Amino acid sequence: MKVILILCLVSFSSLVLAQTDVDGFREYKLGTPFDEMSEGLVKSSSLNPGYQGYEKPGDDMMFEGIEAHTIIYMFKKKKLHVVSIGIHNDDVEKAAAALTAKYGDPSFTENAFIKNYEWEF
Repeated sequence: MKVILILCLVSFSSLVLAQTDVDGFREYKLGTPFDEMSEGLVKSSSLNPGYQGYEKPGDDMMFEGIEAHTIIYMFKKKKLHVVSIGIHNDDVEKAAAALTAKYGDPSFTENAFIKNYEWEF
C-alpha cells in the first residue's frame, strides 16, 4: 500500500509526503479502518477527489513546531490513507525546510493557484 502524508498550505500551497516507513500520524496508523477511528471525526468541507475527508474538533494543531489551521484525515476504500495538514503561508518556508531536512529534496510544481511540494520514497 502506498502511504501518503499531505501538508497543505493556505492559498493552495501544499507539501506531500509519501513513504512506506511512515506508518501513521500521531496515534493513528495508516491503513486503519474508518470504523476503528471514526469517533469524534466530522466530515470535512474540503474537496479531496478520490478521498473521504474528516476533521477532529479540538485536534492538536501543532505539526513540526508550526501551528496548522486544518488537519484532515483522508480515507480511501474506508482506510486511513492520507493526512492533509494546512499551514499558513507565512510558515511555508519553515515547513518545507523542516521536511526537506527530514526527507530530502522534494519535487515541486507551481501554478497561479497552488504550490505543491512532494516527497516520495
